[in-house]
Amino acid sequence: MNLGKYNYLIDYEFYRTGYKTVVNLPEIDEPKAAGTPWNHPDNFLISEKGIKINLGKEYHAKRMEISLDNNDDYEIIYLSGSSEIANQTSQAHIIPQGGLAVYLIDVPQSAFENGYDSIKVIPLRGDGLYSIGHIRLLEK
Repeated sequence: MNLGKYNYLIDYEFYRTGYKTVVNLPEIDEPKAAGTPWNHPDNFLISEKGIKINLGKEYHAKRMEISLDNNDDYEIIYLSGSSEIANQTSQAHIIPQGGLAVYLIDVPQSAFENGYDSIKVIPLRGDGLYSIGHIRLLEK
């Protein structure tokens, strides 16, 4: 370990920023149904510091579909490089069966006009148990 042979196992982004980074969009674009348990193995559990999703290229999509734990509020931040382009809040949408709620979100105008290459999802309020199931950018 002292020789750096295991450095490839270190998540430098997490230690630098506190965000768990999803490197490739395909890791998180498989749709999840409303009511999927918040802690399902295919979901990404989120710490209070949030998650950063690298999209792999610049997008100008005007809408997105995202599944989040239903009883929590989240901030969604759109980035180009390291610069914040826009942000918005997703309010809790309690569903009777619990689990994930699926949201269709209009991307802020400044984000789709300027383009964005990553998105941060940060919990704001809730029960302390946060997760994201999927995110899909809807370009048409």
